Amino acid sequence: RGWREALLRGILGADLAGFHTFDYTQYFLKAVGRTLGLETTMNSVIVEDRFVGAETFPLGIDYARFSEAAKNKEVQRERENLDRLLGKNKLIFSVDRLDYSKGLLHRLLGFEHFLEKYPRWRHRIVFNMVVIPSRESVGPYQDMKREIEATVGRINGKYGSMRWQPVAYEYRSLSFNEMVALYNHSNVGLITPIRDGMNLVAKEYLACQRTDPGVLILSEMAGAAAELSEAILINPTDTGEIADAIAKALDMPAAERQAVLERMQRRLRTYDVLAWVRDFFDTMDRVKQEQHVLEVRLVSRAIESQIAQSYRNATRRIIFLDYDGTLVPFSRFPETAVP
Repeated sequence: RGWREALLRGILGADLAGFHTFDYTQYFLKAVGRTLGLETTMNSVIVEDRFVGAETFPLGIDYARFSEAAKNKEVQRERENLDRLLGKNKLIFSVDRLDYSKGLLHRLLGFEHFLEKYPRWRHRIVFNMVVIPSRESVGPYQDMKREIEATVGRINGKYGSMRWQPVAYEYRSLSFNEMVALYNHSNVGLITPIRDGMNLVAKEYLACQRTDPGVLILSEMAGAAAELSEAILINPTDTGEIADAIAKALDMPAAERQAVLERMQRRLRTYDVLAWVRDFFDTMDRVKQEQHVLEVRLVSRAIESQIAQSYRNATRRIIFLDYDGTLVPFSRFPETAVP
């Protein structure tokens, strides 16, 4: 219990605690009320004599940078390289750090299930899975990397041929231009973490979609799912659901893809990273104003003298006294609060 209380009180040392989603904000407030016994509202906590705000701020991206980058000459050259490598094959793309929370193995197994269940897409689709190196010196992460590579080898050995490999696996970091070209060229963005606070890759992928837009498949366990409800939301551990979602995305009519994309892009363009920053600091100003309103004015010698003089001069006198917490300390049980 000690560390629970310490973590919560540490966060409550701030004037404003911001969270990616409304659910996360409510989890925090419930934890504060249950663990520390403090008074909470839907978006605030009263900590002794101080007001602390708790609000939802879904992190945005630099939408204009990603959207405009798709027109750069360097990005166009990367796209041309992709065209040569892919030929007429459609492209599914994912990029993640090497981490347990990203659901990388489940994603591969979901794609394998797709190839098994929808054989008509064999030799017509490539899954480009980019894994960014992370914690390479940690033993369990090395084991996970070996397991991923073994699974990729098994899928390619089972379904591939001399002319076609279903999974193009890359264990490396990507340059900005490479990333934008892959976002822009992909028919399907497969973003399926088991748990993620927000996941900005999903938003970056949408920002880079222009002509012939792709479809976003997104884990319902990513924070971004609360904003991007028009995406195809899936359970990231259900390989059958992942397979069906890939098929649905590939078969989605162009008009539907465009309509869905425009709704999400409009939202991301309006609430970009600059709007997120403004919102955070505007809320901080509002919290400070609220704190000022709730400030207690302590009784000074001059005020005490004024109270006494007013009392002596009054013709009818009445005294109001608070009891619990004023005449006696707060008590867990009312019957023990004896003066």
